Amino acid sequence: MTKRRPPYRRSLHHDVAVVRTFSYRYQGEVARAVLDAAGIPCVLQVDDSGGSEIGMAFANPARLLVRVEDLEQAEELLITPDGSKP
Repeated sequence: MTKRRPPYRRSLHHDVAVVRTFSYRYQGEVARAVLDAAGIPCVLQVDDSGGSEIGMAFANPARLLVRVEDLEQAEELLITPDGSKP
């Protein structure tokens, strides 16, 4: 009997912070694209069963995570043209 290896887990080398939460996945995807285009590494954490359980978004909103050192720059990029935060 061979010993099974545990699944590969990537450790976080940086502290992360939630820059925004979104009621809908697509809103988070747009914000993630903005940060990606600016070269800011980010992760969109969504618990909606891959889009099949959209109602879960109200209980568990999508969270956009960035490194703590990128938080200020990410917040500036995500301010809307009228100066409000989405």
